[in-house]
Amino acid sequence: MAGRVSTLAPEDVGDISSLRIVSGPAHGNVTVNPDNTFALVLTTIDKTGPSSFSYEATYNDGSSAVFKADLNVVASVQKGGWGTGEHFYMLQTDENDDVIVEHGDNHRKVFVSNSDDALSLKDIAALEGIKVDDIDDKWMKANGADYGADESMALKPDAGMMLWYSVSDRSVEPSSNWLLFERGYEYDDLGRIVGRGAMGESELHPQLITSYGSGDKPVIHSTFSVSQSEAANIVAKDLEFTGGFKALLGENLLADGVSVTDGGISIQNVDGFTFRNSDVVDVVREEPENDGATWDPSNNRVSGIFVKNTHGLLIENTFWDHNGWEDGYDYDMSVEQGQPPSFYSHNVYLQYDNSDVTFRDNITMRGASFGVQVRSGGFIEDNMILDNNAGLNFLGGDYKDKGPIGDYTLADGNVITSGQHLTVASKQGATALGIENSGQLSTLIDNIVAHVADPNNPTELAAKPIEQSGLKHETDPYYDDTIVYNWIGAKRYDNPEKSQDANVDGLDKTVLDQTTIQLFAAELLGDEDATIADLADFLRAQADGRLDEVVDADLVIAYFQKGFGLDVDIRGEAETLRFVPNDLGDGVRWDNRLNWNTEDLPGTQDGDSVDLGGNWVYYGGTTAIEDLDFGEGGKLYVNHGYLQINDHTAVGKAGAELDIDNAGQVWMDGYTDKDLLEIDVAGGRFANTGLFTGSVDMDVSDNAQVILGTGGADFVLGEGSRLDIFGGNAKVGFDGADGDTGVLLMSDKSTLSFTAEDGKLGMVSEFRSGHFGEGGPDIQSGANLGSGMLELDLSGLGGAVSSYKLLELDEIIGSFGDLDIKGLGGDRDAEIVINYDTDQVLLKLTAAGKGSGATSMTTVGDADNAKLSPDLWEALTNGHGVYSDDDPADIPDDEDDLDEAA
Repeated sequence: MAGRVSTLAPEDVGDISSLRIVSGPAHGNVTVNPDNTFALVLTTIDKTGPSSFSYEATYNDGSSAVFKADLNVVASVQKGGWGTGEHFYMLQTDENDDVIVEHGDNHRKVFVSNSDDALSLKDIAALEGIKVDDIDDKWMKANGADYGADESMALKPDAGMMLWYSVSDRSVEPSSNWLLFERGYEYDDLGRIVGRGAMGESELHPQLITSYGSGDKPVIHSTFSVSQSEAANIVAKDLEFTGGFKALLGENLLADGVSVTDGGISIQNVDGFTFRNSDVVDVVREEPENDGATWDPSNNRVSGIFVKNTHGLLIENTFWDHNGWEDGYDYDMSVEQGQPPSFYSHNVYLQYDNSDVTFRDNITMRGASFGVQVRSGGFIEDNMILDNNAGLNFLGGDYKDKGPIGDYTLADGNVITSGQHLTVASKQGATALGIENSGQLSTLIDNIVAHVADPNNPTELAAKPIEQSGLKHETDPYYDDTIVYNWIGAKRYDNPEKSQDANVDGLDKTVLDQTTIQLFAAELLGDEDATIADLADFLRAQADGRLDEVVDADLVIAYFQKGFGLDVDIRGEAETLRFVPNDLGDGVRWDNRLNWNTEDLPGTQDGDSVDLGGNWVYYGGTTAIEDLDFGEGGKLYVNHGYLQINDHTAVGKAGAELDIDNAGQVWMDGYTDKDLLEIDVAGGRFANTGLFTGSVDMDVSDNAQVILGTGGADFVLGEGSRLDIFGGNAKVGFDGADGDTGVLLMSDKSTLSFTAEDGKLGMVSEFRSGHFGEGGPDIQSGANLGSGMLELDLSGLGGAVSSYKLLELDEIIGSFGDLDIKGLGGDRDAEIVINYDTDQVLLKLTAAGKGSGATSMTTVGDADNAKLSPDLWEALTNGHGVYSDDDPADIPDDEDDLDEAA
């Protein structure tokens, strides 16, 4: 089936010692699993019809045979296929799991405070000797460089927001400006917090709206709103919003450590939205939207979050409580009392037309109806869904007979407990529903649905007379091992025939009856009479930062899993984790534990290494590993997050591919493999921190950053290797914070290439990446041109400029052995000037019509000038990569070979 993973057995399984793929299918990828089966991965493929692959089987007696596997690929039953997790907007996180926000070059801070010491417009007018009326956004933009620049010059909200709009909306260039509100204060009437059309400087350098100082989060009584004009690359962090959080269009929006009460969250038409480490509680209508004596359920629908038509949605480690209804509501729905619940209102409502949805590590409790509705289908992992009228559903995008247009669902490791039993006169919906599956070929693994009511509390049991399905399949699942236990109300409690128990054979029911959320709360709070409401109060206090304890979804889930006989052991030692595409799920996601042979994720233990086994993998997370082996033809896509490789990177003889884009980062401690690694950096950041001597073909484009070397690293272009730079927006070269060296070394058969786009050419130079903080770059940079090839394609250049810098470093030695310049048009001449005095390589062009297409190269000064910088001279001449030998085997494979090579 297109869009899925198939695990296939070889034709002849007898006495096979090993299998090898000879030729893969025309679409998708096939690899050999450790158990000598095949993983045919068509996850991102929609092609149907005949296909095939060939493989060689080697037998225990040493003989071998080649087989052809003929396939017929049928259409995916879910049009959206599997979400790959590639479309999120996510940055690197620190040891506390908080996002790390860097700033770029177009950056300033605006500090805002409601303290008595903060400067108002009146104060600024007095300091400047002008009238208050003379201060507007234009004046602030032109004269406000010092105002709000630090805590001592913090501005009152009226002045601060005027300055913020003037430097951060669509009228100015994209920026990585920061708006900071002082903690411990409340802020009213701020207007737009995100400027209309605001654009972060890049995905790695967003605009940031956050807090400073100590005390409680700043309370913002205004709506966080993105509407009318698209905003992109925006982060909100460590704030509380009582006016709601709304984005009706946009790209790359992230909220971390945010609290939302009144107003809730509405996200629509966004490409890449992330909500994490946050809490949403008590979202209700204060007044009905309708006239009349009773609340109209439809007109007054409200949820903690509503998400529609959003591509790439990540919600993780969040807390949702008591949204969509108010205590003390009237059963008959009188407007004289607070908002009653209805089946229109939920904690989390994810509409059918979203895609690439991940909902993991969340606690969602006491919602008016569903704890979480994932109508689109998605990756739903490790959520505690507690005391809702309905727990969880996933529909595969089917909405009003539109058919299964959404994504496949993997529901893994979720716990649903306690049916809330809120009742109301009209539009009540469920009162005690567990899981509802209406998607196609859904996978449900290691989920628990247990205890409509506390089996140890007769009073609570009597108050919960009914139940709906603990697990309801509208369509047949692909796999389901859900444990259902004691999901029965008082009316049928004593009727064994009405039991919905499933997958509990062999379990001790005495233990199961003692594994309840009430007993968990009692143990946690030290109160044998603790209730779910008491637990909610504790979790709210934790979300407010008033507690040192960390009670997250994983902790509560582990309590249930232990009681219900599921494995809760954590791997204790570092291992090499092998990627094995699992047909229970997507087969491509790094952050899906089912795809790893250890059934947990790389980085769980310090010192873990990774073997991709030739698979095509989409990365997610912040991870440090020792070694990375791509295998034969392996591919790794890094569109967000941070991957650090501390030691060796290896590929198979068929080569491998690393693609980096959006906000993805890969920090690699060198590369010494002779087999070709293709690296495509179209955004995000690639950084080399070690000895890079392996065979490489690197393309750099768009707004990517490539740090060729930092902290004493060498980037070596050996024989046949290439570095191709497209356009003039990417930054390529060197950055650091410790004054160490970073060098580019070329062999006589390597190529450095520049392709002009939109009238711009790139260059190799020092640049401030943002990774090392405010200053920089603090590095000694250099290049040994080593008689390599310089290629230029000037077709996209235009004719306005006559001189371009191609390299500008601290020291340059060597020279290019050959030039290949295209796109001169036959009426311009090009000269390459290598200036050892200024340490630049320049391209000089005659005006159009003043030349004949001739090319030349000249040098200025003496390359031995570099000896005046001993550390750089050593790095530039240490023999790591300036090779002229025809035998590629002379390129060292690792640092142990360097002395001999030198």
